[in-house]
Amino acid sequence: MKKIVAETKEKLKAIYNKIILAYKYLLSKYYERKKPIFAMSFEDTIDEILKRKRSVIRFGDGEMRIICGENIGFQKSSKELSCYLKNILSDKSDNFLICIPGMKAGNTDKLTTKAKKWWDDYRNLEFYKWQVYLSSDVTYGEALISRFYVGIENKNLSSIIINKIKKIWENKKLLIVEGEFTRNGVGNDLFAAAKSVSRVICPAENAYDKHKEIVEYVASIADSYDEILVTLGPTAKVVVYELARLNIRAIDLGHLDNEYEWFLADKGVRVDIPGKYVNEVSGGNTVSNENIDPKYWEEIIFQIK
Repeated sequence: MKKIVAETKEKLKAIYNKIILAYKYLLSKYYERKKPIFAMSFEDTIDEILKRKRSVIRFGDGEMRIICGENIGFQKSSKELSCYLKNILSDKSDNFLICIPGMKAGNTDKLTTKAKKWWDDYRNLEFYKWQVYLSSDVTYGEALISRFYVGIENKNLSSIIINKIKKIWENKKLLIVEGEFTRNGVGNDLFAAAKSVSRVICPAENAYDKHKEIVEYVASIADSYDEILVTLGPTAKVVVYELARLNIRAIDLGHLDNEYEWFLADKGVRVDIPGKYVNEVSGGNTVSNENIDPKYWEEIIFQIK
């Protein structure tokens, strides 16, 4: 009898899950037709960043999870952060470019079969969550520009994308605002074309708790730099947004450095990167300070703990 009850519960659970998936799919498709969303291609997004000199704020599935009240690996959710991200995503201001992931069907055609399926499924099942905050009056950028290698089918396109991105800081005095173990450009030539690199180090996890201090300090020194790059997960959105409101341009860089490391390794997969925080691989949040280029320590001008 117990076995029959258990089997019945499993069958009912499976039926329930199928109903929920069908409901989410139909709801997403309904809103996709009712309120179409316009997004740029990978290349056009980078061209827009180079041409318009606007701040850049990238949203991904992690930010949407926080908006919905879920925690992610390196940032706990809160009602305050959730509301902040909702407000940013809903903002139609022209002084920053909001980038969203995989919402332009043609962009996912450039992905590997596995990545395309993931993002197409995500769009088909989760679009209804996004449409509340997006507008048909805004043209969005492609957030996956920072995911230019592992999930891209044509690796020649990967080269084109990263070479275009590098032009953003070519011959520029660069300020990098990053997590304690992110170490953008350390051990590779990502910023080799920059005139100089300085770093503000922030908490590796739950950086939102310090977002006001981060904005205040970066704003106080912004005039000394040509470009400001921010890598702080969901907190980067808040920091870039607040700086943009002060007419200070900043770019939410995301996982670009990790992707560049995998691009250089040319193995087509995500692997641990010694000396760097990688939240997407097992054990990637355990980071050693051994064998770190001494130049990195010299570039640090301030740390917020």
